Amino acid sequence: MPALFASLGKMADALNTRFVIAFDEAQEFRRLAGHDLPKLLAHVYDYVPSLQLVLTGSQVGFLHEFLGVENPRAPLYGRARVEIRTPRLKPDQARDFLLKGSSQVGINPDRVALDAAVEKLDGIVGWLTFLGATVWRNRRFSEEMVEQTVKEASRLAASEATNFLEIRRVAKTRYIAMLTRLAQSPSTWSTLKRSLEAEEGRQVSDYIFNALLSNLVNASLVAKNSNGLYTIEDPVLIHAINTNAL
Repeated sequence: MPALFASLGKMADALNTRFVIAFDEAQEFRRLAGHDLPKLLAHVYDYVPSLQLVLTGSQVGFLHEFLGVENPRAPLYGRARVEIRTPRLKPDQARDFLLKGSSQVGINPDRVALDAAVEKLDGIVGWLTFLGATVWRNRRFSEEMVEQTVKEASRLAASEATNFLEIRRVAKTRYIAMLTRLAQSPSTWSTLKRSLEAEEGRQVSDYIFNALLSNLVNASLVAKNSNGLYTIEDPVLIHAINTNAL
């Protein structure tokens, strides 16, 4: 593999340019036995400067853990990097995003549908873009397109959550119980723990509960908000959970 990147680097040098090598959902490479992607990337960073590395991931915690950005012993530790996070848009920003996108493809949004989209997709750029693609394919921006987007997006969100659960089958029912509780409303650490214990009819150690909660946070399925409450920030994922899609 290093030889491949070295060859690409020589090609870029010959063309007096830089090549961009992108790894989508890079945290998933941690599952590949016998392959050390961080070590390979560190080698490319150090010895093939004509290659620009881009790594993306929807599970930020697991991506940081995999790359070892805070681990002094990790191959990539200390390497210069730029981190770009996609922020949640405020309602007026989401509305402007959808209006400008619709204008660019010559579509005039139905105002009721526009308000519904802003409310139901809650400023998440990925889902707003997903709606934009649906609108563009169907050549209309209507409430029907918003509902169709929510349903299709829910299936995608459920699929990602299911992938997370399938490699953690021993604790799968516990994760589902925690997600189901959080889909109802944000919760404190202690309330969420008591809810899980009530579901199982037995006590759960703090150590095990913290490990479960940490995995949900690292997978970006759950977040801790500014009020110190644990919550599911993605309304589409909440819709998937409440419709028993998991």
